[in-house]
Amino acid sequence: MPDIDPRLEQLLNGRHVATLGVSRPDGSLQLTPVWYLWEDGALWVPTSSEAAKTKHAAASGKTALMIDSRERGPLRGATTDGPCEIVGGEQAAALNRRIGFRYLSAEAMADPRVWEPMKIRDDVVLRITPQRWYRWDMEEWFGGVLETPGYLLPLVD
Repeated sequence: MPDIDPRLEQLLNGRHVATLGVSRPDGSLQLTPVWYLWEDGALWVPTSSEAAKTKHAAASGKTALMIDSRERGPLRGATTDGPCEIVGGEQAAALNRRIGFRYLSAEAMADPRVWEPMKIRDDVVLRITPQRWYRWDMEEWFGGVLETPGYLLPLVD
């Protein structure tokens, strides 16, 4: 596994919506927004065993993932690619619950209208083992000047 510098570690441990990339059988790419957990040198992504992204990841055995902080804070991000393993059973159930608590409040997780459908739908977890990292950090590149109020326009719909 490649070395992780402290700024990359901080980004990986942040709560962001990542973008998962997988190859379809025809060679085109499928990009999907996902929640994730960075732990033990792997990225863990909850999903359904019936989802197209899961089937494509299983067929190719590899994925790519992009994480960025565009929604708040300094503009920085990283992409990685690497082998992907589909993990099921009790290990997936436990990881998916932990990922749920990473993104949802305890109140939401206790609400059967939220967790019950999630645990049925997300019955597996993708384990992505990063082979290399590509990272960008506008704060490093511009010395923080882009953090000046009014310099960056807000992202809007």
